[in-house]
Amino acid sequence: MEFDDPRSATGKAKENYTKPIFFIDLNNTFRLPHRWQLEANMNIQTKGDVINYRMRTVSYNLGFTVQKCWLKNDALCLRTSVNDVLQRSVQDMVQDCGGYSYWEGKTRSNHRLNVSLRYTFNASKSKYKGTGAGQAERQRM
Repeated sequence: MEFDDPRSATGKAKENYTKPIFFIDLNNTFRLPHRWQLEANMNIQTKGDVINYRMRTVSYNLGFTVQKCWLKNDALCLRTSVNDVLQRSVQDMVQDCGGYSYWEGKTRSNHRLNVSLRYTFNASKSKYKGTGAGQAERQRM
């Protein structure tokens, strides 16, 4: 990017913002006996550049979930999750505007506990058995 810069001899300054930012999601689900389910999820954002912003820190969010279901076809489920366990949703960024720079440091408060209870009415498995409906159409094609 080229900026107006009164400090330079030409009155212009050129900056390169070419380092990419990577977003990584690591989602793991473990199904255990007796209808228990455990989840461990992590989101990571690396350092890098966006337009004229430079992200100077790595930000990540780690969360865990425990779920237990009861009744026929898992109609009743209790789900408990903890987000941002390590409290590392931090961003340190600098915006270059030519003659001046703007620095911003953010610490998001995403650390929380969620509890939900879900009941599914008329919970039944699909009765479709794949009996070959549409065979005439396939043969016609």
